[in-house]
Amino acid sequence: MLLSSSLVVPIPEAATAIHGLRLRFDPGAAAGMPAHVTLLHPFVEPAAIDHAVLEKLRCAIWKNGAFRVVFETIESFPSGTVYLRPSPARPFAALTEQLVREFGIEPYAGLFDTITPHLTIGQRMSPQDATLVREEVMSLLPIEAVAAEVWLVAGSNETEWVRRASFELGPD
Repeated sequence: MLLSSSLVVPIPEAATAIHGLRLRFDPGAAAGMPAHVTLLHPFVEPAAIDHAVLEKLRCAIWKNGAFRVVFETIESFPSGTVYLRPSPARPFAALTEQLVREFGIEPYAGLFDTITPHLTIGQRMSPQDATLVREEVMSLLPIEAVAAEVWLVAGSNETEWVRRASFELGPD
């Protein structure tokens, strides 16, 4: 079993609205991953997370202010991932870019050319399921939230995701 870690911005305001759909279509939800926007995955091997890594994270994250965000658009990736697009997306991308500079770790192991902040509802969905999810979620939008903290989570979709630490974003 391969464990990894991730840095995510939890979006509790979305959790209630889409929790049932995420449980059905996103394996991470069943493994305990909250509704979130991913900043950096994979991050550091869980065994290598020490006080120095945590302190460096705390300092890097605090430099960024908390911000309001609205989720009002449903989109999908060619892989069949259906997601909510945040507006504005730039603060999430800026946080990711800063963490990349600080830690030298490419998001998603460098598989993608661009950073696309998103809140996953389901993965590898059939076109029929994706259509059903879009129809159900449209009636729940917009979802307004405040991005106020970053969680360091460790685990896997096959086991369980556990919050190892949380870091407040600085004053907005």
